[in-house]
Amino acid sequence: MRRSIIEAYEKAAPALLPRYRAIDSAVLHSRVWHHFPKRPSEILDIGAGTGRDAAWLSGFGHRITALEPSAAFRAAGQQAHRGRGVTWINDHLPDLARVRHRRFDLLLICAVWHHLDPAERARSLIALRGTLRPGGRLILSMRQGPSAADRPGYPLSVRDTSAAARLAGFALVNAVATPARQEANRRAGVHWTWLVFRPCQPFRIRAAAGAK
Repeated sequence: MRRSIIEAYEKAAPALLPRYRAIDSAVLHSRVWHHFPKRPSEILDIGAGTGRDAAWLSGFGHRITALEPSAAFRAAGQQAHRGRGVTWINDHLPDLARVRHRRFDLLLICAVWHHLDPAERARSLIALRGTLRPGGRLILSMRQGPSAADRPGYPLSVRDTSAAARLAGFALVNAVATPARQEANRRAGVHWTWLVFRPCQPFRIRAAAGAK
């Protein structure tokens, strides 16, 4: 993710933190909840923000690694959810440099994907595929509609995202559209599409990419 985007989130943190905390995780993820693991699992929350979802998921016995590149959000999340068993790391897409050696049962990416350009998405998918265990799931939300001027996004489509994911060894399991949870976003014409992927072939792309 571009440094300018991270810096914009840092600057906007005082206004954004209460808005993000006000969203109910159970409602937000309700349309894809059946794809979440039911037994205690290793979950990677990428772009964890306030730690809202990480803390909620930890309540089900999951072991959560929360990646958040914004120091302001990371500090707020650590303070608000101290003792919840969430491990915080300063890392981000597209490379996941600090966690690429680890494996997870679920990869959760909420409100991040639109900030990545097509080349960054392709790199991200390779990194994500390498961190996902067999039988695991990748769940990501795609913002569709206008973005904040200081935190711009790129156009997204299910077809293009699914095609790029297939090249990285993922198969689309589910796609579901949902309204924006924040009233201001709904008024602006924002909606979200949740995509669920599973690994569909032995992972070989990372080795090939590293050989270049």
